[in-house]
Amino acid sequence: MTGLDTVAYCRVVLLAIVLSLLPISATSQGVKTVQDGLIQCRAALAMQDTLGSGICMGVADGVMSTLKLNCGSVGRGYNPLIKAEIPPSIGSAVQAFVNWAERNPQDWGQMFAVGMASALIETFPCEQ
Repeated sequence: MTGLDTVAYCRVVLLAIVLSLLPISATSQGVKTVQDGLIQCRAALAMQDTLGSGICMGVADGVMSTLKLNCGSVGRGYNPLIKAEIPPSIGSAVQAFVNWAERNPQDWGQMFAVGMASALIETFPCEQ
């Protein structure tokens, strides 16, 4: 493998690990699906200090970081399918997810982290 191939491989592995771990931690608190996440993210936007709202913001932060790393790698010859610009704040990422989830009830059965990624990719597309 060349250096670029190794970096690309490491990023794909990192993304897979992050996306697989996020639902596990959220699952332990009953936040498994987009519908579950929607409830918790609404609580976060309402400034309710609950474990669920913290999980929502944590998933948003983790997914944001992964998507931004992937977006930043575009200029270095790697073009991942899963990428987005970083939102101005975690709150804006949470709002983007809530808006997306409300427009896409057919996706409420998807994994929460997958729905968060879909919302961020749609709302904050990678400009590189």
